[in-house]
Formats: sequence, C-alpha cells, structure tokens
Amino acid sequence: MRDLSSVIDDLKKIADFTPQYTNGALPAAEQEFNELVTRYPQLNDFVAYLEFLRLTGGVHISNKIFSLGLYGFSGMVVPSFEEVSLIDLEHYFLFGEVLYYQSDTQSYFAFDLPSGKDHVYKAGDDDAAYRLCSSSFVDFLDRFARGDFPVVND
Repeated sequence: MRDLSSVIDDLKKIADFTPQYTNGALPAAEQEFNELVTRYPQLNDFVAYLEFLRLTGGVHISNKIFSLGLYGFSGMVVPSFEEVSLIDLEHYFLFGEVLYYQSDTQSYFAFDLPSGKDHVYKAGDDDAAYRLCSSSFVDFLDRFARGDFPVVND
C-alpha cells in the first residue's frame, strides 16, 4: 500500500493542490483539530485522514477534470468543518466533495464512523444511500492521482 506523502506528491503533479496551510496545519489549527477529534472521537480510527489534516488543514485539488474539496479548518480555501453538516444518516462523517466538470455531477465523500474502518463512501446530490468507493483514505486520494475517479454511478 502506498503512503500518504507519495500520494500527495502524485496529486501535486496532476492538479493544483492548495492546502489551507502551506507549512502544515499544526500548530496553526491545533485547537480546531483537537475540538474536531473531541467532538468525533471515532475519527481516531482514521489515522491517514488525521495525518492529512495535520499536514494540510484541508485542501482544494483541481484540474480541468475535477474540483475536489476536502473540508478543513478556518475555511480559507475549502469549507470549514463549522460551515458544513458533517454527519449524514446519523453515522457518516462527510469530509469532502467533488465536482466533475464534464458531466456537471457532484459527489460527497464520507467515513462510516461506527465501523472504525478506513473505507471511503460516496453519494450524489440525490442519493439516500452511500456506496463504498475506496478501501482507504490513501486509496481514495490515489484514485484521483491515477485518474480513476470515484463517480456516483461506479
């Protein structure tokens, strides 16, 4: 399995990668980070995701194909955790969204908190159900880096 830093490097090669914080999110967002984990202690099971937040504070990744926003702290680049509804269907923790320009479709991405597994789920604007789209957060990012985009209907 690939590591988080190599996947981030690959994303930077194929898209504009704009983090909330250019020199790592902590300590600038340490209080917000701690509040998030205190509010949702199940997130401690999602190690790669938390490391991503520590490094970036949230990020906007875009090219001519997609615009991917992974929610973060303080809302400078992407919506902040305070600006979006984070829990859907009582147990999915929403962490980001994507717009695919060509099809003008949007998907939302979430973790199933009670599962404790690092699987990523997706749903479209009108979906009532989430579907598995990646086996881990790192795999999720890697799919974008490889051009194997998790779309609503796959």
